[in-house]
Amino acid sequence: MNHDPALEAKTSSPGHRKKSNRFMLFTFPLGHLVNDWPGAALWLLAPAIAISMDLNSVEVGLLITIHASVASLAYFPAGLVGDFIRDRGLLLTLTFWWVAIGYFLAASSPDFWTLAILLGFAGLGDAAWHPIATGIMVEQMPGRRAQVLGIHALGGNAGGSGCATFCGFSVGLF
Repeated sequence: MNHDPALEAKTSSPGHRKKSNRFMLFTFPLGHLVNDWPGAALWLLAPAIAISMDLNSVEVGLLITIHASVASLAYFPAGLVGDFIRDRGLLLTLTFWWVAIGYFLAASSPDFWTLAILLGFAGLGDAAWHPIATGIMVEQMPGRRAQVLGIHALGGNAGGSGCATFCGFSVGLF
């Protein structure tokens, strides 16, 4: 684990720690919500994607499988990197942009394999976010690990359920 005594001395005052913790308890779950939204949207938009790209059900299933399988490859290495990189805030920012760029490019994919590759790419960034973010939160609030993980998970679940409603209405309107 990274332990910086100088940083700890600057941020060890109860007032600073409480303010910093509140900021993290809001922004990290919000980041989790935004990060998980596109992956949840994939399930709901799959029929519309199939129609627009003339895909059969096997191809749609393969897209979802590729997205999830490739994403699963990132969890363990991201956890290792998150434990050894000092500037994990920068690392989180990079994974966030990785996700955004991957899904943005996937949205304009001209064919099945381009879409599959870009969904896999975006899924890698999406998966990398999770162990890094939870590691930071647990490290910053070691006495409240279960609460922190629960609040963080709440953001991801809110992303999935909010996405379901939003995508349902959006597909219905268009």
